[in-house]
Amino acid sequence: MKQALCASAALFCILTLLSPLSSPASRAAEAADSARVAAPAHPALWIQAVSIFELNKNLVPGKVFQKIQELEKDGRVKSETDVDVALSLDDAGKIKTEIVKASKDGKDITAEQRKKADETAKKQAKAASE
Repeated sequence: MKQALCASAALFCILTLLSPLSSPASRAAEAADSARVAAPAHPALWIQAVSIFELNKNLVPGKVFQKIQELEKDGRVKSETDVDVALSLDDAGKIKTEIVKASKDGKDITAEQRKKADETAKKQAKAASE
């Protein structure tokens, strides 16, 4: 049970960190605006670095593999949870996540992890709309 909570918490953290990214087009416009605003106060190299950073915000890792091992005091593996997550941008430029496969101690828990991820996404959407 503790491992399932750890796996769920870790997946929640990944989804939370990646969810606020916006569309590539708006990031390009923001980068240009940031560079213009910063121009008088910052050297050219800094402006260039800020522009590159802003333009690269749309990069998505594609796949994330998460392995969680709970160990005994002597270092032996007590339990192991594996989760494969595919990440991509949707038509609105938001990061879309899909749990490809999940297992705990060799048992398939994909459906359970997908359900938890859907519930988390719904809670985040509701919180964002409030």
